[in-house]
Amino acid sequence: MITPKEKGKTIVINRGDTLWDLAGKYYNNPFLWPNFHNYNYLSNPDLIYPGERLVIGKSLAKELTEVLRQRMKSLEGAKLGLSDEISVLKAEIERLKQEKAEYEDKVSFLAKAADKDYLLKQEAEIEILETEVLKFQDQLTTSDEDRAKLKVEIASLTKQLSEKEAEIKRKEGRLSKLENELYSRDDEIRMLRLSIFELTEKIAEADAMIKKKNAEIEKLTDEKKTYKGIAHFLIFALASGIVALETINQ
Repeated sequence: MITPKEKGKTIVINRGDTLWDLAGKYYNNPFLWPNFHNYNYLSNPDLIYPGERLVIGKSLAKELTEVLRQRMKSLEGAKLGLSDEISVLKAEIERLKQEKAEYEDKVSFLAKAADKDYLLKQEAEIEILETEVLKFQDQLTTSDEDRAKLKVEIASLTKQLSEKEAEIKRKEGRLSKLENELYSRDDEIRMLRLSIFELTEKIAEADAMIKKKNAEIEKLTDEKKTYKGIAHFLIFALASGIVALETINQ
């Protein structure tokens, strides 16, 4: 059973909670669970029940705020690192797209060159005389060999282009994954900022309460001094009256 000793940052016990787990969550160290004894009476640390309220303490709430701030800074640093990696990946994708365009232009050029060679060959067949048939055949053989080489080169470039496209798809998949992770980190940062804001408000309320109590203590101290002075005066007056009466009786 839990009985709070004082007011402060309070949490509600949920089903399955243990002091060990709660210390890990709120103090960032499960071995600090005995600190709960500073702010609560615990009849049995192993028996806590859902719905009970547990005070974690103002000073430890401040420590938790600092831990949350450090966590937020770490996440912001990770966010910057992810942004840099995304920028690198975007630049790599742009480079690969440019290479793809260059390969496509080269393939297109080679295809046009092959068609041009074919047209020139057809024109040559019309203009060549029957007396130059042998020479034409030699040229035709050479042209066929060049066209075969061009086809081989086109096939090779087409394969490279396909590989580049596959690499671009892999990079884009990685980029999408990193962007999703970045959005998730943004959500976590927003939640941490909200937690810090709530804890800061609680701390401000506690400081205001302490200031009010200090003012009341100062007022009571002043009243105590006043009453103490009156008491001294009355004692002095009473002693003087007693002396006067003894003098008269003599």
